[in-house]
Amino acid sequence: FRLEIDKMYIRIVLVLLIILCQAPSAYAQNKKFELSDHLLIYNTFLAEKEIDQEITWADVDELKEILRANENIQLLELNSSGGDLEAAMYMADIVIDCELYTNVNGTCDSSCTLIFLGGTKRTI
Repeated sequence: FRLEIDKMYIRIVLVLLIILCQAPSAYAQNKKFELSDHLLIYNTFLAEKEIDQEITWADVDELKEILRANENIQLLELNSSGGDLEAAMYMADIVIDCELYTNVNGTCDSSCTLIFLGGTKRTI
């Protein structure tokens, strides 16, 4: 009986490892952020799949991580047709808290405008 439990435990651990190893490759396919010195570009159209080309909660998490790791960022450049309203509101709060400037390069429709309006200084 103990041997069966050990085998089941090993299977669960292996399945979790496989899932975790595959997650970064899927995540990398949907990169929407590009970093260049003090400029952070957020372009939802960079996502590989059309269904991922919108503002999501995963983007909120990535924005927080990038800003924590790069305190020199001053400007967030936006190109998005919108997406999840609550996620965009949260991203706007982050922009406000970090006192970032915002700039639109392309389009900024729907919920993207909330992020844009969070900028200390806004340009189009």
